[in-house]
Formats: sequence, structure tokens, C-alpha cells
Amino acid sequence: MHADPSSSVVLSRDALLDIGHRLLSLSTADTTCIELQHTARAVTRVSHDRVLTSDSGDTLSILIRTMSGAQLPVRMQINQIDESSLQFAMRALNELTKVQFGAPVDYLRVPDGPQHYLPVSLWHDTTAAAITTSGDTSVPLLIDAFHTSNIPGAGFIGVMARSTLVMQEDGLIAFNQETDSECSVSAWSPDRRASGWSGHAARDWSTVRPGTIAAEAIELAKRGMNPVAVEPGRRTVILSRFAVAQIMRHLSPHFDAYQTNVYASTAFAVRGDTTRVNKVGRQVFDPTVNMSIDPADPLGGFIPFGDVTGDWAAMPTHAVSLVERGVLRDLTYSIYYGLEEGKPFSQNPWALRVEATAETPLLTVDDMIARCDEGIYIHRLSDVAEIDRASGMQTGVTRDGCFLIKGGKIERPVKNFRFIDSPFGMLNRIVAIGKTERTAMGYMEPANDEPAYLWQWPRRPMIVPPLMIRDFNLTALADAV
Repeated sequence: MHADPSSSVVLSRDALLDIGHRLLSLSTADTTCIELQHTARAVTRVSHDRVLTSDSGDTLSILIRTMSGAQLPVRMQINQIDESSLQFAMRALNELTKVQFGAPVDYLRVPDGPQHYLPVSLWHDTTAAAITTSGDTSVPLLIDAFHTSNIPGAGFIGVMARSTLVMQEDGLIAFNQETDSECSVSAWSPDRRASGWSGHAARDWSTVRPGTIAAEAIELAKRGMNPVAVEPGRRTVILSRFAVAQIMRHLSPHFDAYQTNVYASTAFAVRGDTTRVNKVGRQVFDPTVNMSIDPADPLGGFIPFGDVTGDWAAMPTHAVSLVERGVLRDLTYSIYYGLEEGKPFSQNPWALRVEATAETPLLTVDDMIARCDEGIYIHRLSDVAEIDRASGMQTGVTRDGCFLIKGGKIERPVKNFRFIDSPFGMLNRIVAIGKTERTAMGYMEPANDEPAYLWQWPRRPMIVPPLMIRDFNLTALADAV
């Protein structure tokens, strides 16, 4: 659904254009690129039976980048739109641009003039309306769930609407409006020895059910009481979508072509071979696996042009089939590395879709459990970190629901484990795969290579299935709740 600019909670295209034109009229640089972003959001955190924090309001960010000749660009960010603030910012940029250092080589320039952007539909009126209503209607559902169940817990509700416009003096104009929302709940058993978690993220707030999410988390916390210790080791595991998303989040940067081809710092790089620099065309995962990114993905998607904050320019981005039937088909190219290599711009896959090939039977988590003679069900992970980029090796601990499976049934809750494994091994040991859905992430610390604008809520969507994996490496027991 498209926003009605006259009634939207964020600035319209015309309003942002007016600010941009005022800035362009003050610039004396050869090239001026402006990104304007107006965000309205309501974020509420609930703890036990009360509201812990509430952060509602709107922010305006204006990022201006200027460049003259072969000199390096200059950037400045402001958030004021009165005439004196705009004039002060542009005077400072005009002076800095004149004295900026020159680049060792001519700085790569993006193509001039208007560009064609992939049409995407990321806006839902229901979500924009919920910015003013979600606190009153949904927060009481979470508080009531904790109170009536006598289970301590915490909840997060976030609703966001955003307008983004990028423009240059040569006529390039890119505009998009998007909404997003998420609800997640953590619950703990009264003795604090077991926990549960559930969440849902969607562009359309009307599909999010806070009461149901709270009930699922509370039920998991109850089922996890009185866990027993089970010997760690290489075991068959069933990973929920939540656990898979946390692992795939750290896989995403490996698709970066510059890091792969130039620095050989990812698991897709080929080292010690003078004939090739990457594994494009090689089998890297199980033949049942496809991976892709697509700005128009109906379950998530993202703005179809570069983010000036991270990419320094605006260029149309497109859908990329990264992995087909387990074969690496392509990597992602930043704007400037793509121009250098003659490759189209494709954003790093922070919004990644992982799914089964069309002919692969899809199993629900219950189906996987029924087919498992002995294994571990892992609902979620915590403190996941990549410890070796060359192999993609990760470590972390299980939490929020860890259960022993025997004879096709959940037998009992078990104490949490630390794991050390790599998605490049895991995705070659797939026993079964489920339906792909967008997956809530909850609050997470940023990965070492993630800039703040990519991990701060709302994050770009992760669209993944549950997986049944053999020989998952559980290395030790962990006191994680």
C-alpha cells in the first residue's frame, strides 16, 4: 500500500524535495549528493507488569556529500532545516571541499542523470497508524500475560515509518517510503533456571499478535523448568527459524565481493590459486539450498537504492541469486567496486533469503521432531559471534528453549550448551528443511563488521527456514538462561 502524503506520519516526497533544492541552491561543489531521511517510531519496552521505557517521536537526518574534481568527498550530517542552519552547513562544506586532499586516482563517479529504480512496496498504512495506537492497545496485552501467568518476563514493541529521498544536482532523484514493526517477548520460570522467547517482525503491523507471542514465550519457559544435563558432543539438532537467523546474520558479509576478491578475507575466497580469486561456480552448500536478495521481496525487501551513509551514493540495486542448488552463483558489489569491475551494484545481503529448492519437501518443526530418533531441539541462541572469518566458524550458547528428543518426541528440557560450528559445514549437513519466513531478531549486539545503521532497530529482514542438521558441534554445557 502506498502512503498518502497529506496524512502520513512522515514527510512527503514534495516536502523532502523542497529541503533538498534549498541545499543544492547553496552548493558550489562540482557534485553534491543529499540524503534526507525522516523517521517516526514508537518503541516500548515492558518489564514484568510495567512499562520500563517508551521512546516515541520522529527524527530528521540530512546527509550532504560534496566533491570537486578528483578530490576526495566531504560529508556533513545535520538535522535542522531552518534557513540559517542550511546556509551555515553549506558554507562550511563549500570551504572544506575546496581544500580537501586529492585522490591518488580519479575518484570513481556514479553515472549522471536520472536512474531507474526497481519498484518496491514496503509501506503499510496499518503500521503507520499503529505508531500512535500500539502502546495503548498492545502493551496491556503483554503486561496482562505476565500478570495472569505469574511468570516474569520482558517485552519489546517497535513500530516505524520512514521516508527516504536522495537527490543530486544533475537530476538524480530516488524516493521511498517504508514501514516496519516487531514484537518480541522473553519469559523466565519462577526459579530463573529456564527461559522462553518468541517474536514476530513484519512490514504490516496488523499481522503481529503480541498476546500470542507472549503466550508462546511463557509456555516455553514453563516447559523448560527443571532441565537435566546431557553430554555435549556432535549431535543431530533441530534449529528453529530464530536460531537459524542468528547464524545466517554472520554468514551475510561473506558475500561481499571486495572482501572476497581483493582481501581474500571471506570463506568464499580462493587462496593460493593464481587462476581464480573466489568460489563462484563451485558447490559450497547442500544442493537443497538457495539464497538470494531482492529489494521487492514480499516478506521483507529493502530500499532499492544505495544508502548514502554506507555507500556514499545512490544507485539502483537489484535482485541477486547468490546460491542456486548449493552452488555459489554471484557475490554482491558495492557501488564503487562494481563500477571498477563492470558489475551492477548490489547491496550486501543484510536482508538475506535462505530457502529450499522448489522440489525439496518442506517439513514443519513438529515433522522434524517426529523423524528424529535422538537429538536436541534448539529454540534460540545467544552471544553468537564469528571467531574465524576464513572458515566462517561461529560460537555461542543455546537459550530460551533447549530440549532432548528421543523416539520422535520431546522427552525433557536440558541444560544449555556452547556450540562451535560453521554455517559452511552446517549447510552441508542438512537432514531436513522447513518453510521460509521472515524472522524476528529481538535485541542483539552488533557483529564486529556491522555499522551502527545496519544493526539499530529496525534491522533489514532475515528470511529463513528451520533446519534439521546432523553432527552439530555442541562443545560444553553452559549456564545460560
